[in-house]
Amino acid sequence: MIAISIGNGGGDAQGSERGLEYDTMSGRYAEFVETEVLPLVEAKCHVKLTRDPEGRATMGGSSGGSCALIMAWYHPELYHRVLTYSGAYVNQQWPYNSATPHGAWEFPPSFPRRRESMNT
Repeated sequence: MIAISIGNGGGDAQGSERGLEYDTMSGRYAEFVETEVLPLVEAKCHVKLTRDPEGRATMGGSSGGSCALIMAWYHPELYHRVLTYSGAYVNQQWPYNSATPHGAWEFPPSFPRRRESMNT
């Protein structure tokens, strides 16, 4: 198992680098990880990382927790497993996005409903 931690750009909430990186409701951060971070890790550490979404996970806490879910939400073909602890599911995205004006607050009403057979 290999764990890769990425530091955020700093600041907090709207207008911050962290708000841009971790809290933006889009697939951009997952795409950054896939195209820049993971190839760099493979090259520098002389490892081969799986591309199988069943063999990888994304995780984080606070804004990193919402970021982890956002990564898998927008790119389920990349991540099938998510661990989010004490996720900051609030509106800290930056810049403003009219498609998701409430940021990560959009998640609860948009989660798929559990089937009744799963509630037993």
